[in-house]
Amino acid sequence: MDYFWRPFSSYLVKYSIQTHFAVLLLLSSKLRGQDYGTVKPHCDIVEFNSKYFDRQILFGGYGRSFNLFFHELSGSLFFSRATQKTNLTDRQIIMCNRVKDYCTYVHGLDKGSAIAYDQNSDEIFFGTPDGVYRYDYFLKKAKRVGVEDVPIGELQIFDKFFYYTVQPVHKLYMVENYNFSDVALVMYTEVDHFHVSRRKVFYVSNRTALYEFSNTKSCVLTNRTNLKIRQIVEDSEKNVYFGTNEGVYTYKNRFRRIMKMPIKSELFGWTVVNLLTPKNNLMIIYSDAKNIYRLIASDNTYCINDYIARKKKYYEKNKRKNDTVSLKLQLIL
Repeated sequence: MDYFWRPFSSYLVKYSIQTHFAVLLLLSSKLRGQDYGTVKPHCDIVEFNSKYFDRQILFGGYGRSFNLFFHELSGSLFFSRATQKTNLTDRQIIMCNRVKDYCTYVHGLDKGSAIAYDQNSDEIFFGTPDGVYRYDYFLKKAKRVGVEDVPIGELQIFDKFFYYTVQPVHKLYMVENYNFSDVALVMYTEVDHFHVSRRKVFYVSNRTALYEFSNTKSCVLTNRTNLKIRQIVEDSEKNVYFGTNEGVYTYKNRFRRIMKMPIKSELFGWTVVNLLTPKNNLMIIYSDAKNIYRLIASDNTYCINDYIARKKKYYEKNKRKNDTVSLKLQLIL
């Protein structure tokens, strides 16, 4: 019996060794294809103003955040966040710091929505249902200043002027040099959101339209009632952007109209930051329904080339589709 099984058992051993060796070769070939040299990196490229940015989640889970403001000296992001999904007007002001990896409500405030920054004094102000507050960096707490017992909707500080809107009348007021005892009504137009540009142009939105006001002219940029303006900001090159429920729009002075940008998701907050770096790179921060994201200038050639290739393929596919439709129409006619 041993004599009968001996050659067969040696055959089994030989076959088993060959099989295991083949499996090892197959696994090693697959592993070689997945090392760091050939693995495809995760790409999330966004094109903005003909430049390419990497999109990253800055603060996950902080969707529905409004009035974003990034304080570069401290590395802190301030924003107001809706406490309920069904009520976007009931908000609290939050401060998050990416470096220290924490988020906290701004102490000294019960509720609040508006955030403004004075570049001359490096001070941050908050607008709340009961007035205006100033942020104390040392105590990390907001203290009441100026307007008291007045529900504030929006804030902006431009030069020596302090602008704010009052709810629920939606009127825009102004004080000079923080003299809150001398308040002036800026305009009779109803104001939900506004921005005073460095060209001294007022951009004002309400339930019916988006306006442009200056010393020389006033015009309606759009009267689409389904377009909801949520934040108006300006970059260092004096480009004005509108964060909306449809994405980002920018005002093209040359065409006298607003034009849609590639970022098309519903936005709640939107801001641009000119980083204090040798290249003066632009950083964009925005929030959607789920998270707060940042866009930083990309130097990933693989992802950029992949994005360009996919974009080209998309346009070619749509061009062929349009050409086919056009040909069918010609045949019908």
